[in-house]
Amino acid sequence: MASHEAARRAVEAGYTDVSVMADGITGWRSAGKPAETPEGAAVSGSM
Repeated sequence: MASHEAARRAVEAGYTDVSVMADGITGWRSAGKPAETPEGAAVSGSM
């Protein structure tokens, strides 16, 4: 997965607090976690 590769590269670059969201932003929001949307961004009604 692209997210796992990005996480691996971040660790190689020296980052230490790296996580992969297995269920993506949909899973994050379903778990009740906060999420921000950039001003002016289109937002789907299903999120």
